[in-house]
Amino acid sequence: MHGSIPPMGRLSRGRTSEQTMEKLLNWGTLVVAAVLLTGAALNRFDTMGGAGRTVAVGDELTLDNVVWSTSPHTLVLALQPNCTFTEASVPFYRDLLSSMAAAGTPAILVTPHPLSVATHMLASYGLSIAESRQARFSSIGVPGSPTLLLVGKDGRVKDSWVGRLSPSRERDVFQALGIARISGDTSVASEGTRLTSSSSILRDGSDLLLLDTREREDIRRSPVPGALVIPINELEARITHEVPKNQPLLAVCDYCAKCGTPGTQTLPSRCDTVGRLLHDLGYSQAELVGTAELDARAGDRQPPS
Repeated sequence: MHGSIPPMGRLSRGRTSEQTMEKLLNWGTLVVAAVLLTGAALNRFDTMGGAGRTVAVGDELTLDNVVWSTSPHTLVLALQPNCTFTEASVPFYRDLLSSMAAAGTPAILVTPHPLSVATHMLASYGLSIAESRQARFSSIGVPGSPTLLLVGKDGRVKDSWVGRLSPSRERDVFQALGIARISGDTSVASEGTRLTSSSSILRDGSDLLLLDTREREDIRRSPVPGALVIPINELEARITHEVPKNQPLLAVCDYCAKCGTPGTQTLPSRCDTVGRLLHDLGYSQAELVGTAELDARAGDRQPPS
């Protein structure tokens, strides 16, 4: 009979099959999306840190075109830019690399970024490392930045240090290398105008600590020899680890008068920001100066000729 209605059982089975197929398609889409997202996340983690086994003492370390046997030991620095702990460790790395250079101990930078980025990073930190290699941290078992690996002439890891190190752990690094710590003076390799030194500022025997909080680019152009360098963007993370809170400070911050006209609201100057940070961190004996005032004060303290 034309136009007859199919039995209800057949309709139900057809509708159920369609619903089942639709669910399978939906689940399949979700699974594919999850796989793609997981792969992207693992790739990101692999680039920035380590998704696999972490390197351990005694493990063999392989880097392209590196012959470990040419030196009793080599220090590998796994670093990447825009890392808070790396930036906070810059003074230690500066001393470390200066001391290693004086002792003839080689260092190799390893970074997951292109070497052009690494070169810019080292320049911005005022660091000098002759050899650099691009490698994913996970390929050498590094958990993240910053990591130091001490490698023997047999190519095996002798010791490792991860993250921002305490003063005692910093001493451990120098002891493991068998070298004395030499202060890395940022003014040695810097170009531009050299400002007056801390010795001329503090000639009267003052116990003031000269603290340079300017941007690293400004410091490279016009360094203050003898000053402790903690740029404003590193101040909060570093100063409490490096300077006692009862230490009188003379902070260089490129002071300038606030822009604007009287009676108008203006943005805080860099010195305002530095002063507020120091106060909030418990440094009550801090005086703020600009570079021009710094030289003027040094001139006032010069002994009569």
